[in-house]
Amino acid sequence: MARLPAMLLTRAARITLIALAVVLVAYTVFGFWLVPRLVRSNLVGFASEQYNRQASVGEIRFNPFNLRLELRDFSLPDADHAPLLAFKRLLLDFDISSVWRVGASFAAVELDDPFARVMLRPDGSLNLADLAKLAHPSPPSDANENPRVFIDRLSVASGRIAFEDRARATPFATELRPINFELRDFSTGGQSGNAYSLRGASVDGETFAWNGTFQLTPLTSTGKFEVSSLQARTVWSYLREALAFEFTRGVINLDGEYFYDAGENGGLRLAVHQVSLTDFGLRPPGRDHDYVEVASLAVQETQVNVRTRRVDIAHVKLDGGALHVARDAEGRINLLELAGEPAPAAPAEAAPAPAPAPTPPPAGTAPPWVVNVPDIAAVNLRADFNDELVKPAANFALSTVNLNLAGFSTAPDVPLKFELAARGEQAGDIKVSGSSTTKARAYQAHVEVREFNLAKIQPYLAAYTQVTLNSAWLSSALDVDGAADGALQVKGDVTVNKLAAIDNLLKQDLFKWDRVTLSGIDYSSTPARLRIATIDARAPYARVVIAPDQTLNITRLFMPAAGSAPPAVQTVRDTADQRHAPAGNPGAMSIAIGQVKVQGGSANFADYWIKPNYAVSLQELSGGIAGLSSDPRSRAKVDLKGRVDRYAPAQISGVINLLSAALYTDMHVKFDGVEMTSVTPYSGHFAGYEIEKGKLSIDVTYRVENRQLTATQKFVIDQLQLGERVESPDAVKLPLKLAVALLKDRNGVIDIDLPLTGSLDDPQFRVGPLIWKAFIGLLGKIATSPFTLLAKLGGSKDEINQLDFEAGSATLDAAGQERMAALAKALTERPALELEVPTVYAPEADGNALSQARLDAKLSAAGARNDMTAPERFELLRKQYEKDAGKQPLPAAALTVLEMRKKKGEEVPYQAGIEELQNALRDQHPASDAELGDLARARTQAIRDALLGTGQVEASRVYVLGIKPVAAAQGKVRVELALK
Repeated sequence: MARLPAMLLTRAARITLIALAVVLVAYTVFGFWLVPRLVRSNLVGFASEQYNRQASVGEIRFNPFNLRLELRDFSLPDADHAPLLAFKRLLLDFDISSVWRVGASFAAVELDDPFARVMLRPDGSLNLADLAKLAHPSPPSDANENPRVFIDRLSVASGRIAFEDRARATPFATELRPINFELRDFSTGGQSGNAYSLRGASVDGETFAWNGTFQLTPLTSTGKFEVSSLQARTVWSYLREALAFEFTRGVINLDGEYFYDAGENGGLRLAVHQVSLTDFGLRPPGRDHDYVEVASLAVQETQVNVRTRRVDIAHVKLDGGALHVARDAEGRINLLELAGEPAPAAPAEAAPAPAPAPTPPPAGTAPPWVVNVPDIAAVNLRADFNDELVKPAANFALSTVNLNLAGFSTAPDVPLKFELAARGEQAGDIKVSGSSTTKARAYQAHVEVREFNLAKIQPYLAAYTQVTLNSAWLSSALDVDGAADGALQVKGDVTVNKLAAIDNLLKQDLFKWDRVTLSGIDYSSTPARLRIATIDARAPYARVVIAPDQTLNITRLFMPAAGSAPPAVQTVRDTADQRHAPAGNPGAMSIAIGQVKVQGGSANFADYWIKPNYAVSLQELSGGIAGLSSDPRSRAKVDLKGRVDRYAPAQISGVINLLSAALYTDMHVKFDGVEMTSVTPYSGHFAGYEIEKGKLSIDVTYRVENRQLTATQKFVIDQLQLGERVESPDAVKLPLKLAVALLKDRNGVIDIDLPLTGSLDDPQFRVGPLIWKAFIGLLGKIATSPFTLLAKLGGSKDEINQLDFEAGSATLDAAGQERMAALAKALTERPALELEVPTVYAPEADGNALSQARLDAKLSAAGARNDMTAPERFELLRKQYEKDAGKQPLPAAALTVLEMRKKKGEEVPYQAGIEELQNALRDQHPASDAELGDLARARTQAIRDALLGTGQVEASRVYVLGIKPVAAAQGKVRVELALK
């Protein structure tokens, strides 16, 4: 009996062991074989029953001993049969602690290569929301608690999210990958009312919390969320494939609430109480410094309504940060890299044409999102710009920038007010305030600039000019009004103080002034119009230089030096962007300037082409111009006074249309007592003489009307004295000293009038060359016909330098006396002139006249009478010939007379015989050289007596030249006087 219990016990043990073995086998079979099939059946069945979609899953494994469930190659399609959710591997490592935790507990949950397709459809609905719409929802549970879940470690590796937004006018698609995430110590706690709580922490110390309540029918949920210490690099790692930039640093914190209602009038609403971003940096990949820096960004009280597509943000404040802008030597701006714009590639083989973009689906009817931010503030910002397109590089820095925007909204026609205050290194203060709308192009702004250092733009001047701006300080107050159609209006004042610009080639001042103020500026682009009430220039100065190659410094300096101009940069990408450019001809702008005031102005002119160099200065220039306008009917009054080379007064006055000077000009320019020694370089080059002494006064009037010029020009030169001769190939070939003597009056003054007329439309018409041509023409005329001028001075119309004497006579006739009187008067008016009187005789005419006079004396002694007949005259001459000639035969004509007298009835040629006898008698006793010389000297003396007899002309000014024979004309011997 004692063995029976033992036997029964042994049998029970065996049965137990067998049962346990059976259970173990059954458990093993259930776990390894049946559980994977149940999981597969339930997954596929649930997707088919609830969503009418065919889910697929690959290999499923379950280890009942370590409670590890592994699913591979799962995929759930979207409504359009594209993959909606998928993963390559899911591992659920159940923890035995689930028994006492009264909830699902996992030692680990691993998800490899997960994929989700997130799409906003054209109607604005979210495709993932389909998963919440069960075809056969379970009846409401009476349970007071949601399932409790505990996860020690949750990891997501190599995840992908494909996102499409087809609700936009232009559909947007992108893919985020890879997504790697690790979460530790995850848990949910259930309470009554379907409340839940979700908390987690990453290995980097990032934490989040999510708690709230939900209902399934209908699906509603409310709750709170909080993210702390989220690293910007973590966010970037999720989004890096979709971004052209990277977050280098930064910490994000946010907290808020959400409200979701799947009903028709529900949707998702978010109330984000606080979003903060600190110590943030952003740069393109591969760069060694951040382009954007944020010290602190706070976004407060953000309300987001997905159904109404509206975002309302109470306050945004950016405190501290920097923006680093740069342009490289190729003209590329660094900030464009943040938009993904690639750097220009080197030339390569032509790439195949890209495939045409797919036709986007029709745009949805959902309204656009509206974002309202009534209060935006940015304080203590820094901004710098480095431009390497020019050499040396240009640098601008704003050390303090504060910006306030009030009323910002993306809704149309919402008023926006803005205020900007900035201060920079040597940039002074900049203040901008105004209003606009975010959608319309219209705006109004008030801009104030105080003491901005214009010298900071020197690198650009160095690139495009040969001018160095050493100093210039700009201050302005402008009201700017921009219309929606692109029209622009600007009103205000601008002042530039202490400007000093240097000529790089000569290393001398080019422009400078103490102050120039433009007051009452009124500019309008449509129609193009500029009005300036007053331009006030204090101590302006300019230097104008003609270079050795005859180029003007102003023209040359405002051209880039060889090789200094930067490459051209395309700044307009599409001609369509120019649709708001002002229409019409830009040169048709209407310009009017009320008054230009000048005080203490000066200018220097230097000519380095002429040798030696010439320089002149204009000083103490004061006065103004009133009424400048481009209107052809306008007339500006000019009244300027100054001094040439410190002492010579200068005055410019009159009426002119300076902005359209070819239409109307009536100007009067007057200089008094300019020292002419300063223009010796020009007199030597063009006239061939230096100037030792003299003062120049100019009084000219230029009148232009309907492009026709009429000029009256009066030049007065006092005590001009020419110096040494200068050899110059360009000098005029004129007896200049003689011309000067002819022009100088008894007081040493030269008074010249040079009228000038012409058409400005004549391409050969240039005032300067024409004045010079007229002046040279006057000198040439005077020098070549000096006695014409002297005749006018003497009150005569004759050639007063020409005297005609009867052959053999030294007596001045009445006409000669008159001419000498006029010449004496003219010489009195021109005391610098000296006269040359030639001693002349005509050998034949004067010789014959003297011989004839001697013969007439002999004949008178022999009884000749004036009333003698021809036969009587012939007989008297025959007897005188026989007496003088002796035995020489009579001339042939005389013999003929004798023979013819013997014949009766024939006419006797007495006259031929008389002439031949007279000639023969003269030849017997010709005039001697002494007699001819005496005759010539007697004529000279007669001329001297006529000139000097009144005592008005000094004898020292009349020079008698040596005796010389001349030819007679028509029985007259001409004495032609000359100027020495």
